[in-house]
Amino acid sequence: MPDSSEAGLPSFVTLSRRYRPVLEVRVEVWAAPGLGRGRPPGRDDALTSARPPTAIFAGADVAATGVFRAAAELGLRVPDDLSLAGYNNTSVAALEPVSLTSVDQAGAMMGETAARLLLERLEKRRDRAVVMASTPHLVTRGSTAPPRG
Repeated sequence: MPDSSEAGLPSFVTLSRRYRPVLEVRVEVWAAPGLGRGRPPGRDDALTSARPPTAIFAGADVAATGVFRAAAELGLRVPDDLSLAGYNNTSVAALEPVSLTSVDQAGAMMGETAARLLLERLEKRRDRAVVMASTPHLVTRGSTAPPRG
């Protein structure tokens, strides 16, 4: 397992250390083409380990759907045995049977804003760069449950 600096997750790891007495956090990074379609090597290792995770946060909804499928093939029920969340809040996240909890980063709005600002720069209506921020929010659906134990 890579350390937090390799994984690019220093904030997550730092925050998880604060809650370590309450829960165990493992950070694993799978980077493989076709994550939602295929099985990256070792992906089932966590699900079949002696101490399998009770929750997985996938960095993209498509990756979470792959984990959902792998869990189902192993006889695990989401969210009864495994809570699962993704990132991007794609249209696929709302579909059954997954009904995936996902972080919505307002991607469409960011794209529209970026395109508008770019056109303004190209048309010389704006001569300075603009820094804008968007706050992601959690869209809770049926793939997550309260912590067990």
